Amino acid sequence: MLEGPAVVLADMLHIPTGIAVDSINVYWAARYATAVTMVPKAGGLPASLDNLDEPGSIRVAVHSSTAYYTTPFRVGSILIGGIPSDMNVIYSGFDIYGMAVDSTFVYWTIRRDTDPGTGMVMRSFKDGSALFPLAVGQNYPINVTVDSASVYWANSGERGTSLGSVMKVPITGGTPTALATNQAEPHDIAVDSSDVYWTNSGDGTVMKVPVDGGTPTAIARGQSGPRGIAVDSTSVYWTNYSGGTVMKIRK
Repeated sequence: MLEGPAVVLADMLHIPTGIAVDSINVYWAARYATAVTMVPKAGGLPASLDNLDEPGSIRVAVHSSTAYYTTPFRVGSILIGGIPSDMNVIYSGFDIYGMAVDSTFVYWTIRRDTDPGTGMVMRSFKDGSALFPLAVGQNYPINVTVDSASVYWANSGERGTSLGSVMKVPITGGTPTALATNQAEPHDIAVDSSDVYWTNSGDGTVMKVPVDGGTPTAIARGQSGPRGIAVDSTSVYWTNYSGGTVMKIRK
């Protein structure tokens, strides 16, 4: 059971999208920004990491002292507090969207808006080697997350015309299974030891379901275009795309 109300950590943002969290800060990307931005978890003044060399950051993930990000044409990384020469290109291509990272691999989605049923969930080492498709034939896969056993992602469905799903597959590959269906344009996804969390941009809800399956439940309603989502041991964080806010609610 989560404790309300949700708290605003940052506002007056221009189309915030992906969000991530570590032990100190909350990080987010914005659709037309040229930087990944962070704010202390307890609140305070936002600060930018060094500028990216192209606009359009969509997703951000943090592991150790490195921030990983996607643009529509790139999966890359940069040292937190680093300089532009610290940037590393992991993968270049088209229709890149969601991204996640663990101690060994980077995971991302390829979302082909003009060609439904051909989306993919990909994996590689952090230097871009050993490229491997974890799932193919997906219907607009948008964002992805990972734990020690499985990879999870949201299939948003054809925008404005159909409902989407929340999926999982073993981290080594295999047959994908659905954890939730008939969701209103699921967008971003996060996981902790017990539950999978996601945002439904179509109906303004923030949802969760047990990692092994069960009945989805809403933890927040009435949000203004919820998009990015992240979770730690105490709280769930998300961005409101239309409202221009970064939100937090305690578990």
